Amino acid sequence: MNKFLVTLLVLILSGCSSFGLFKTNPEVHAIGVYEGTDPEDDDRPWHAKCESQDMLSCHRKMTQRKRDVAGQVVINVSITERPLILAFTAYDKTNWIVKAEEGVVIERVILGGYHAQSIEGVPKETSIEVYTYDSSPCPRCYQGNEYFYSYKSVPPQLSKITGLPVESWQGKYRGQEFSIFTGIKESSGSK
Repeated sequence: MNKFLVTLLVLILSGCSSFGLFKTNPEVHAIGVYEGTDPEDDDRPWHAKCESQDMLSCHRKMTQRKRDVAGQVVINVSITERPLILAFTAYDKTNWIVKAEEGVVIERVILGGYHAQSIEGVPKETSIEVYTYDSSPCPRCYQGNEYFYSYKSVPPQLSKITGLPVESWQGKYRGQEFSIFTGIKESSGSK
């Protein structure tokens, strides 16, 4: 058998699409939180951070900070076998930080929420769609005409928007860090 046919057979049997010879459907992976983690927060309740301030002033200060500062959620992605559609939803203003291993192809990102969502760490050519009530500060994003979010279950809008089933779902009230990896199906927690 000639070398080309052997190589072609190996590619077919391994399901490898990274050479661009075969088009495969992307996988949809979704993560939902109510809020991200404040990078400067020490997880104490607001009243424990008041120190010498009166409680009312301290509460106002903490409430204003929560409105002004976006929580952040780190997403580690290591699936390289096929292209990915990543969907992230949160009620509160959240900055999603994607840390993808070499070889990961992120075809599309969907951000859902009530308050503004933002994302970093995805390639410039990645399509980003935003479905939030508050407009999101993303100059290269498509802003959808509806909004949705959930941290308890997969938002039904995702299958409608992508036309694909959701391969994995992870949700938690307060999210800090999640991982999307080969073989993941469903989880209810993160670090």
